[in-house]
Amino acid sequence: RLSALRWAWDRAVIGDPMQESVNAYALLNHMSDLTDRMLLLARGSSHLQMNEFLFDDFVLQEEAVLMDIVGPDIELDMSGCRGPIWFDRVHLRSVLSEALANARDAMGGQGKVLLHYENNLLTIRDTGPGIKIADRDRCFEPSFTTKGINGTGLGLAVIQSIITAADGCVDLTTHCQGGAVLSIRFKAREV
Repeated sequence: RLSALRWAWDRAVIGDPMQESVNAYALLNHMSDLTDRMLLLARGSSHLQMNEFLFDDFVLQEEAVLMDIVGPDIELDMSGCRGPIWFDRVHLRSVLSEALANARDAMGGQGKVLLHYENNLLTIRDTGPGIKIADRDRCFEPSFTTKGINGTGLGLAVIQSIITAADGCVDLTTHCQGGAVLSIRFKAREV
């Protein structure tokens, strides 16, 4: 990304400065996003601020952001979300963002995503092709991607890092009717 930014800067000097500055700014935003994701992966539990809140209220508050992530041609069904969760709000937003971006990309920008949350279990199911058995064991490794040069291999690794730091667990399977199912078991609040 740095070399692409350098190239945009060089083109701005000899070409159209306005257009190339827009391109450079987009690259800077992308690099900032990647840095944030790497920090989430590296920090683990050191920045978790656990609180109890209603999952259904949370997704309603975040609905516009979540819809923006999946895009206009994907139906996002969050009607199956209900109940309390003990987790960090900021990190939950990151987990949902990464999961929905993965689902969007797997479906090629069209399809349906179903979120279901109850009793500390969140499932996110898409209508894409599902996960190949050969890729299943590696899908949570940082830098492993099935998207070629279009992927960073950070999405599922970030999710796993956040969830395991909070003593939860994550699994990715293919649904019997097709599509991938990301299952996240959150640790219950200790009383």
